[in-house]
Amino acid sequence: MYWRTVNRWLRLFRRRRDVSAMLFGLVLSISILGNATCYYVFEYTKDPTVGDALWFSVISLSTIGYGDLQADSVGARLGIVVFVIILGLGSFSLMIGMLFEWVAERLSREQKGMGSISAEGHILIVNFPSLHRIEQIIEELCADRDHGGREIVIVTDKIDELPLRKRNVSFVKGAVLHDETYRRAGIDRARLAIVLATDYGDTTSDAVVASAVAVIESMNESIYTVAECLAPRHRMLFDSVRCNSVVFSHTISGNLLTQEILDPGVARMMDALTSNIHESCLFATEVVDPPGEYSYRNLASSMVKQDMSLLCVQRESDMITSFAGAQPVHGDRMIYVGKQRVSWQHILAGTVDG
Repeated sequence: MYWRTVNRWLRLFRRRRDVSAMLFGLVLSISILGNATCYYVFEYTKDPTVGDALWFSVISLSTIGYGDLQADSVGARLGIVVFVIILGLGSFSLMIGMLFEWVAERLSREQKGMGSISAEGHILIVNFPSLHRIEQIIEELCADRDHGGREIVIVTDKIDELPLRKRNVSFVKGAVLHDETYRRAGIDRARLAIVLATDYGDTTSDAVVASAVAVIESMNESIYTVAECLAPRHRMLFDSVRCNSVVFSHTISGNLLTQEILDPGVARMMDALTSNIHESCLFATEVVDPPGEYSYRNLASSMVKQDMSLLCVQRESDMITSFAGAQPVHGDRMIYVGKQRVSWQHILAGTVDG
């Protein structure tokens, strides 16, 4: 009967941690003040001060016991038994146990995706097609010099617990089309979002991806979103949503396989250039208010001197690969091979110096 009552109270304390913390704090205060009062009253022959009594009480409760003050009277010793051993140490031990339990529960909730994200400028990875796919993307993001330190948040309802352990990777479990899921993922503070296919064998994946992009963009208009589309014929699904870029992963892999059989070595070169792990890879820099006297041919020549190779220029939906007579236009994106991502001002300064 006694232990059932104790267990009932312990379950109540676990459910109401705010109440239990206040109660244990009150008991701890009574323990300190009660023991201090007993020492002050019954050790009157030593003429203790209030500070001495409080010091003795705290040191006794902490079990340190410096020995500078001692309880010699019966009343002071009874005070230690009642207020320190029974009340103080008992409540203190329970508080420590509840604290460890709270920390463990919080870590478990985060690992199971039930918590909320407090990061700023983080990267969202939406959907979980496979562990290998997620690990590959995380590895590439972490290897990038500019974004490698950002928090990465995986958003999906397909897993019950995050199957990997990385310092800057978190998990939010929830439906990818629900606003509440993205609120817990800190969508209003996120900077980048990668929306992956739900399943590479699922024909409805592209519709889910487009819908997820629509939810993300409606909640954060400034976020940069890249979506994975499996079938080029589904491109129209993304025309009605404000998606910054759509990647046709199956088409790219098919083109690469064909190119490799026709021109061996192309696949290995693309693998090296599209990976942040290698010393040099592909980067893109946006053109901002270009001076009228420069051409892309001039810029390409000056970039070679800066150990960069200009490959092409994206202008809206067109790709410029021949630079003869091509002039820079505000909003163009220069795609080049280099050792690091540089700004338009840096490229322009190298052209002037050259």
